[in-house]
Amino acid sequence: MAMVTSNGNTLLKAVKPFKTGWKVEIKVLHSWTQHSSYGGGDTLEFILADVTGDKIHRTCK
Repeated sequence: MAMVTSNGNTLLKAVKPFKTGWKVEIKVLHSWTQHSSYGGGDTLEFILADVTGDKIHRTCK
């Protein structure tokens, strides 16, 4: 399977940390706020999936 879809989006399995200009199309499967009294404070957590069903967990501070 190609690492880029027909409309030019990159699949999640092809995303690497050395590049910051990825164009991905994802669906938010689940989101929640994580409260923390230790460290940097509250975060917003996401479970994301692309068109092939590959999933990734992301955190936003």
